[in-house]
Amino acid sequence: MNIKLLFLLLFCGITFCNAQEIPGGNDDFNDDPETVFFNLEIFRPVGIGNSFLAKDYNDGAGLAFDFNWFFLPQFTLGTHINIFGSSVKNQSAVGNIQKTSVSIFGLTAGYYHEMDRHWNLHATAGFGALNYRNTAPRISFLNLALPIGCRCR
Repeated sequence: MNIKLLFLLLFCGITFCNAQEIPGGNDDFNDDPETVFFNLEIFRPVGIGNSFLAKDYNDGAGLAFDFNWFFLPQFTLGTHINIFGSSVKNQSAVGNIQKTSVSIFGLTAGYYHEMDRHWNLHATAGFGALNYRNTAPRISFLNLALPIGCRCR
């Protein structure tokens, strides 16, 4: 139900943005169209719900990088890299783990809509690999997941 609601909100938002008339036409602010763009982000992850990350870990600051290329005027292809670390706050619940590093690598496809000179919408969906690298006093092990997700900025 949550996924259906998310897609409905994205569709309605894109439809609403396309229905708005921009005074003076679209060419007034789009003098030099972009062919590529990238984002560099610093963030702090937050664990939500009843997951082991929310209950048993202290998440540290993270770094993310996106690279997007316009293959059609409003559609993009890109990559996403996301890295952050965390420490264990409840070692009795997760075992003898000292620290964990998390990295996400993915490919995305997106829709880009320029609303006016200062605002735009870029919604992306993609797939990739999620790596948890856990470090204990004498061993290191890796968990791998393949998430599919979408984001909107």
